[in-house]
Amino acid sequence: MRVAVLGSTGYLGRKLIPELIGDGHEIFCIHRADSDIGCFDGIKDKLHFCLSDYNSLRSLLSGEGEFEGSQPFDCLINASCSYMYNRTSEQITESNLVFPLRALNLAIEHPKNNGNLRYISLGTGLPDDFNIYTFAKAKLNSFGHFLGAEKREVHFINLELQNFYGPGEPDKRFIASSIAKMRRNEPVELTTGIQLRDFVYIDDVVDAIRLVMNHKELPRYLDVPIGSGVAPSIREIMTYIKEYLHSDSELRFGAIPLRINEPSIWADLSTYHMLGGQIRYTWKEGIAKVIDGGNK
Repeated sequence: MRVAVLGSTGYLGRKLIPELIGDGHEIFCIHRADSDIGCFDGIKDKLHFCLSDYNSLRSLLSGEGEFEGSQPFDCLINASCSYMYNRTSEQITESNLVFPLRALNLAIEHPKNNGNLRYISLGTGLPDDFNIYTFAKAKLNSFGHFLGAEKREVHFINLELQNFYGPGEPDKRFIASSIAKMRRNEPVELTTGIQLRDFVYIDDVVDAIRLVMNHKELPRYLDVPIGSGVAPSIREIMTYIKEYLHSDSELRFGAIPLRINEPSIWADLSTYHMLGGQIRYTWKEGIAKVIDGGNK
């Protein structure tokens, strides 16, 4: 397949792209000018790189300029994402809605596009109205439903991801930061920890993307929840990490207030199973792999 990946240098992109190369796909990594493509050292010669500015994106996805006469893309994977960490509402909306929708429309405009483009959007399992991040993701899905189910110009697949984690993830993410603090025997400030959360190991997320990419029969629009299918409490997860590490950290439950309308959520895997997918790792197995792998 000819595949373009938005947000290619992010954590998920860095884990996914080597697997896609191994599967024999031709990969175009779309990235910002200030992104570090050094994360692909060792496989750079097997990848194509394209900047994410409008003119570069239009040339690549619509088959114009230096790409005139090129074949349309078989698949676009939207791993572009901006969370709530020190981001403005404008930045969050640009990364999670405006930019990925722009890329989708440009790919559809390719003169040789026959409507068989697969657009895999890495969404969220959180409620649509939980915050500006989830709201932007939900609006992208609405556009996907219109362009797929209504106009039949694309196969739009929304993978509703629960909290994914794994070795090498950014230090500020929840599992990574908690493990790091407990390795140092530092106190960990937490909410009451009563909320239930589904955590899915990164390899299972990569498996899901590869399955959907290669599935022979997909509807014009489909939501596919992806998680472990089990939701332990935050208290249970933190206690497990502390015990596994034999840490002396104090778990300060209740030190941080719960967010308004804090949900308890987990993935219903029935659609994923219907597509032939299976989850390989329980949350305990995944966290043990991270700890044993030295994610410090």
